Amino acid sequence: MILQLKIVPAKRCSKQDITAALDIYCKSTDPGSWTDTNQICDHIWNSQAYRAEPRQMFFYLLYDNDGTVEGFSEFAYLPENRVLVLDYLCTRQRNHVLFYNFYHMVVCEIQESLKKEGKFIQFLLTELSLTSANGQLIDIDSNYFRHLLSNENYKLLKYPYYQPPLLPHDEAKEFNLAIAINGASDEVPLFLSASQYLSIVKELYISHYLAWYKNYPGMGDTTDKLIDRIAHELVQNKESYPIALVQCKLFDEGQCPKITVENITLERYRKKKWKRILPILIWSGLAILTFIVCVLPIFSNAVTILCSFLTILAGVISVVSLRNDFFGA
Repeated sequence: MILQLKIVPAKRCSKQDITAALDIYCKSTDPGSWTDTNQICDHIWNSQAYRAEPRQMFFYLLYDNDGTVEGFSEFAYLPENRVLVLDYLCTRQRNHVLFYNFYHMVVCEIQESLKKEGKFIQFLLTELSLTSANGQLIDIDSNYFRHLLSNENYKLLKYPYYQPPLLPHDEAKEFNLAIAINGASDEVPLFLSASQYLSIVKELYISHYLAWYKNYPGMGDTTDKLIDRIAHELVQNKESYPIALVQCKLFDEGQCPKITVENITLERYRKKKWKRILPILIWSGLAILTFIVCVLPIFSNAVTILCSFLTILAGVISVVSLRNDFFGA
């Protein structure tokens, strides 16, 4: 039998099907990225109450031939920066065919819906967890997204980013943001300045997270603090766009030797800079010391040889250090 899939806006689905879809969501979503299902249901069933908000929410269910619920998705559209945010896309089984079909069907449906209102999508954006243990990324859903979305030309933004707490009393955690140009091929370069990045993050925090939080008592508001933190940590010396390819099969296993997922913050930038400079300073100091030892006759040949050896060793360490930095090791 040929697999036939269809998507239906959640507001048109029965409560029984929505419950089945949210069961899939609960079983497949990383714990650190989990939103209260009661809040999700509130946005689905009371969507008219949120029509005045600038951002638009989209919830879809995926069905197979037999009418069985196979997936759940949640997207948000941010009009100021024309960004479509992928919050959740879950299928009953982690299956590439189901994922890609569901993803494209929903994005196309949202795109057509927005066009009728004179709105357009420029960027697609999603958050990826950086939770790790023993040097490996351990959030399965985010690793799955890293792998699959790389085939949709998503790139990792290396600017600092922190996901606001999704539950009361949680702390903000460091995340990656992955971004793609809507409809662009892999050959199209993606340029994003620091100021444009801050604009996207501010709209994400204020128009999406804060707009969601204000409807539920007890949800904390850390958005202003996080915006200030990111602005302080951002490497401002250049209008750069630290973006990396996400393609690596080992992301499913939580590790990849080819790509680093660590975001670039001002503190890390300074540490990396000193890491490059320090070996050169040590080598320069030893070189000067060796020169002095060689010129002054009071030192023995053994001391001169030792200093020369240490200078050569320091030089080798400097070269290896610079090579590792250059190749991103």
